[in-house]
Amino acid sequence: MSRSTSLILLPLLFASPCAFAELQSEPQSLDQEADSFDEGEVNEVVVVGNNKAAGSSVSRVTEEMMERQNAQTLPEAVSQLPGVETSSHPKAGDAIQIRGFDRTQVLILMDDIPITEVYSGSFDLSSLLVSGLSSVEVDRGVSSVLHGPNSMGGIVHMHSKTPVKPLELKLQGYLGNFANLDDHPMNEKGVSGQVSSLLKTDNAGSFALFASAGYSKSDGWQLSHDWKPTKDNMEYCGNGRGGSNCKAGALRVGSDSEKLTLHAKAAWIPREGSEVALHYHHFMQDRGVPIMQSYGYTRFWRFTDYDTDLYGITLKFTPKSPRSTWAFTGVRAVASYMDHKDTISDYQDDSYSDLTKNTLAWFVKSSYDNYTFSSAVTASFNLWTSNELELSARYRKDENKQHDIPVRADSINQTYAPWDIYQSSLYTVALEDSQRFGVFRWVNGYSWSGHTLDKEEKSHLDFLTDDRVLGAHDYRSMLEAFLPYDVRLFAAFGHKTRFPFLKELYSKAVGGNADLKPEDAYMYELGADVESLFGLQDKWTLRLFYNDVQNLIDKVDRYENVAESTMAGVEFSGSLAFAKYFRTQGNFTWLYAHNDTEDRVLDYRSPYSAALSFHYDAPFGLALSLNGQWFSGQEGFWADGSTVHHEKLDGFFLLGAYARQELSLKKLGLKNDSVAYLFARAQNLLDTNYNQGGYYPLPGRMIQLGLGFEL
Repeated sequence: MSRSTSLILLPLLFASPCAFAELQSEPQSLDQEADSFDEGEVNEVVVVGNNKAAGSSVSRVTEEMMERQNAQTLPEAVSQLPGVETSSHPKAGDAIQIRGFDRTQVLILMDDIPITEVYSGSFDLSSLLVSGLSSVEVDRGVSSVLHGPNSMGGIVHMHSKTPVKPLELKLQGYLGNFANLDDHPMNEKGVSGQVSSLLKTDNAGSFALFASAGYSKSDGWQLSHDWKPTKDNMEYCGNGRGGSNCKAGALRVGSDSEKLTLHAKAAWIPREGSEVALHYHHFMQDRGVPIMQSYGYTRFWRFTDYDTDLYGITLKFTPKSPRSTWAFTGVRAVASYMDHKDTISDYQDDSYSDLTKNTLAWFVKSSYDNYTFSSAVTASFNLWTSNELELSARYRKDENKQHDIPVRADSINQTYAPWDIYQSSLYTVALEDSQRFGVFRWVNGYSWSGHTLDKEEKSHLDFLTDDRVLGAHDYRSMLEAFLPYDVRLFAAFGHKTRFPFLKELYSKAVGGNADLKPEDAYMYELGADVESLFGLQDKWTLRLFYNDVQNLIDKVDRYENVAESTMAGVEFSGSLAFAKYFRTQGNFTWLYAHNDTEDRVLDYRSPYSAALSFHYDAPFGLALSLNGQWFSGQEGFWADGSTVHHEKLDGFFLLGAYARQELSLKKLGLKNDSVAYLFARAQNLLDTNYNQGGYYPLPGRMIQLGLGFEL
């Protein structure tokens, strides 16, 4: 079927909405009808109602759910959602993949502020601790165009907490991985805390203050006791002072880490629907990079600096009594500045004491200094009854500075080369309209984005900058039907663009190409949601999606637009409460990810995956959770000189568990809802040996014990 034919036929799946609406009684409020699908107690939700920018498939992870699974980082919080797959790379860190789209094609937002690493798009998501979040929403499928480009895979929204009490305190600490392996002490510890306050006044509205901090330190993790060396994974092991640093059940040398997250938010809330807030986030890491071999030598890398500071201001204003027709109904605005610095150092051996003199090494040290300034404003209007129009404008400026200390064989070089500087700008204007027809809602959006290459300066020699504007037209159309018996049906199609990153455009070391075109995705989706089918507080969702991706950027000798690909599949999820204190939820995903140009499966995407969890909440404060995940084998590749071999990795099953017992502090004279709690957490409980996203070894069994207070 041709693309033009698909665009014509897809809306006809819901033909004649106005005629059909006459056969149905109109709901009291379509927003109320839509909000009935917004259940915080289950993974799969449809966030519509007052959130017109929501896409066709949105999953929400609430604070309670994150606490129940004791998720500590963003990837852990979303890892069990349908269509979502997480991975961990030795250097780039943790990443999220959605419906086969990788980290460069997924937009990460914190309170509508973009979080990214502007050079390569490989921001380590494990540095984003979730202790200060109220919820995380993953917007899959044909998402809103109001957020601009670079979101063809989806949008991950992190929402910081807003205080609701005059004073609230939380504190939690844990210890884990109690072992002493091969004379390597192996343990981890962490602590997190929150304080919030809401002050209400008679005339000036409310003032909210929130601050949170999270800290963790780990000596590393151990490999599974079932790990075995193969020709594929030994490249990621290398040789330390004791020989190969990959041994079954042993400490993975270079897997240690130290992380710190700070978050502060101060807000003035003059009335409901209006707010001015100041935000500050700090993410810090000092971590090792697990040892690996590369081009004839062993890398002993460490991130000795990985710091990110994010400053933002957000504004939301809603008129007191907007008219129902031809009226201004509100405005949202955000401005932010993100500064990211990291330095990676190469050492002579795994003592990490002396810097390298190996002439095969890429560098002694490599440092990056990036900044991103972004701003956006979105205004809302009612043109007539049951209509809302949103107009948005966005601007973003990225700069990357990088330089290395070259290697000298005679001595350890300590002198940096001059800075290489790259800059780009991104402009977006967008509109999105939502119209109700009885039990139907029809959402249409369009955006235009321009991407310019502003500067390329290498070693203080100016190169000509391509002054062209890379333009992109994105759009979406979604038709929803809210039917009796808590049934929602929808059909959606759209187009999304991903602009090249600075590394892909400029890097001479790894094959930058300033002539790259943007990636394009033509997206189609059908879905159904049903509630209370069996009268067990149950909810069921089904999604069918098809994405035609063109101009896919890949690297051969240098980055090129070399491939077209197809990413299609089915997602099914459900949840139910089958007894008073028991709840279960699960999902299944089938993914067809195919490189159409080379007629082969796309690497490192799991064709089949499933998740199932059981939760028990006793009336005496005991909470138990058991979470299982299964992934079929991915297609991987490894190189033998100039020859690239593709082969299938083994599938695997991961089991996790969490237990928490609350203890009331009422007898100590504290308020009634004050509690202390003990908890235990286990990851990879069966000590499974597995590969995901590459051949490098991944953690075996990990156990944590902790204590917390909520006052």
